[in-house]
Amino acid sequence: MVLRVTISGISELRFYFKRVYKRVENSAEKSTNEIAGNVINIAKGNIRSRARWQNTGRLSSSFLKQRVSKFLTRVVNFAPYAGYVEEGTKPHIIRNPLGHTWRGPDRGKSISATGGYYLHPGSRAMYFMRDAVDQYSSRMNKVISRRVDLALR
Repeated sequence: MVLRVTISGISELRFYFKRVYKRVENSAEKSTNEIAGNVINIAKGNIRSRARWQNTGRLSSSFLKQRVSKFLTRVVNFAPYAGYVEEGTKPHIIRNPLGHTWRGPDRGKSISATGGYYLHPGSRAMYFMRDAVDQYSSRMNKVISRRVDLALR
């Protein structure tokens, strides 16, 4: 006894799934781009609202979106001191071998470093990026599901 099963329409089904995958892929790319842009805007707002110093704009204008793949977009702040602002610093020694007078962290008061060093008290963390992701995380799923729903229609 031989049982023969024939399924017709496989090539059409494969073509349909390729089209659906392409639409979902494009919507995922748009979703990650939109999410990265919104996280950057929230992080910029966090920087402006939490700044305890004169805001020069360098930190908030140094954001960059890097598309790694269609499903991954990286948000980078390329200001050289962004990591120190985000994570804070421990107390540390600032060396001044020439003994010049500095404008210090006490809002313009002169700091004499004639001994060749200054003991910096450290700075607290601002967490502008981490808080931006936390603030936007509840909306991320909505953005992705809305885009995927539109792609599947």
